[in-house]
Parts: sequence; C-alpha cells; structure tokens
Amino acid sequence: MDREASVRARAGSFVPVVGLAVAVLFSFPSDALPRRPRTIEVGPVSTSAPAAGPSAVTALRRTLEGAAQTMDSRAASLPRTLVLGGAVTRLDHERVGGRLRLSCEVSLFVSERPGGQMRALLTGRAVTEGQAPRSAAELRGLQEGLVCTAAESALERLPAVIAAI
Repeated sequence: MDREASVRARAGSFVPVVGLAVAVLFSFPSDALPRRPRTIEVGPVSTSAPAAGPSAVTALRRTLEGAAQTMDSRAASLPRTLVLGGAVTRLDHERVGGRLRLSCEVSLFVSERPGGQMRALLTGRAVTEGQAPRSAAELRGLQEGLVCTAAESALERLPAVIAAI
C-alpha cells in the first residue's frame, strides 16, 4: 500500500468516530451541557424618583436583562464579568389641559466583578407628550415604556464601553 492510500485509509476511519461524537453531543438536552459563564450580568436596579413605582423598576430590569443577553457575546473575550445596573433617577409628569407630558431619566453603571471597579456611568433621557391617560393602569404603561426608552438611549453607548475595556 502506498503512502497516499495509507493516509486515505486512516482518514476514512475517523469519519465514524466524528459522527458518533456529533450524535452524542446532540442527544443531550441543551440545558445539560456545560455553559460558558455569563460575561455581563444584571446587578442592582432601583429608583430614587418618587413617581416611579415597582413597575418602573421592573421595566428597567427587563431592559437591562435584554441588553446583557444581547451584548454578552461581544464581551466574551473580557477577563472579568461586567455588572450592569442602574436606577430611575427622575420620572415626572405634567398635565396641561387634557394633555400630559412625561419625562424620565435613568443612570446606569457598568462595573467589574470581582472587585467592583466602576468602568462607566451612562445616562439616558426620554420625553413624550400626548393625550392624558384615562386610567392609572394606562399611565403606568406609559411610564414603563418611557423608562425602557430612556434606558435604551443610555445603552446605545454600551458597545463603545465594552470595546474600551
């Protein structure tokens, strides 16, 4: 048997082994496989705005969780875990006639874990004006949407922060 035939014979014997490894890998449920640790986690979320209730904090947390999940792959090469947290710092509404003007401001932080070293402070703002809501539930929904919009405006700078670390 010449050298080329010998190499082909050895290469052909690996195909069943590779096929078996792939079959075993995909036979386990995805949650049974070891996962890479998250590189971005959501930390403390709060409010210092008197008009912001628990639903505003929940809206901020959901927005930060979505951003952490989306940006996690971009931060995969970082040696430490980043913690993303923040607060609703202002949530105001002003009625003028039958119209309502809502404004919101959030402050977000990016820190490292372990150690807690602060890496960035991001702020975002959002304003909306329109017909006054007819119920407290409708007002709460408007406030939640405004909190999400303010947080998203702050999070626009997160890719640059990750790239600079």
